[in-house]
Amino acid sequence: MQKPHFRILLVTAMFLLTFMSVSTAFAAPPGFSTFHNDGSFTIDCGTFTINEDYFQDGRVTDFFDNAGNPIRELVQVDQNRILTNLATGFTVQAPGHFSFTIDLQTGVIQQVGLVDRITIPGRGVVVLDTGRLIVDADGNVTFVGPHSHFTSGDDALCAALS
Repeated sequence: MQKPHFRILLVTAMFLLTFMSVSTAFAAPPGFSTFHNDGSFTIDCGTFTINEDYFQDGRVTDFFDNAGNPIRELVQVDQNRILTNLATGFTVQAPGHFSFTIDLQTGVIQQVGLVDRITIPGRGVVVLDTGRLIVDADGNVTFVGPHSHFTSGDDALCAALS
């Protein structure tokens, strides 16, 4: 099964790195920008398919060294995922509020916070994905804690929408 959170994290990070601030001649205070990112994909649950639409709004803070070179970015994200079981039409929302830091010198990405929470009326919280995730410059996950959805794949998500 695919891991949509990891895919969204990497797509968002690559999107932001594409528009990374250019070096300045003098040391500068942190720079700020905002972004909007949205998309859609499907998740195969075996006997049915989930369609996911996601929407992200965020703020990027660029930090510079004394020479004015960008050294780190802090990205704060508010997102909403709309998940629909295409066989039944059952739909839930999964809001999230998280941040990640990109070390522009090492390429390490560290993400923390609430990626999403799925609550189903009468059942309560059925998926809670929160914690810390570290990815090295080559895209290898070097730390996961606890991030239950990330470590269990789409199984919990498929069970929640079955």
